[in-house]
Amino acid sequence: MLLPVLAASVLTLAAAPAQATATAQPVATPAAAAPAAPAADPDRRICRRFTATGSLVPGRRECRTAAEWDRIAERAQVQGRDVVERARSGLAASN
Repeated sequence: MLLPVLAASVLTLAAAPAQATATAQPVATPAAAAPAAPAADPDRRICRRFTATGSLVPGRRECRTAAEWDRIAERAQVQGRDVVERARSGLAASN
């Protein structure tokens, strides 16, 4: 029971930041044509809106620094990989 809930939570967390950044990012130019850009400011504040699918309640807005969003995304990827590895090991053990 805990594994499906955990998997759904991880997928939701992983999809929300990816979905929010996918629409906010400009189209990338080839590296050869792009001038050298300064490093992104990790203290820059980024706000994202999250809505629950099927909810009538308006979404919530979370504001965090770029470094915090990066840590959240990294943690979600690690948790997602763990879920997939556990599922694979469970499938291999049952075969």
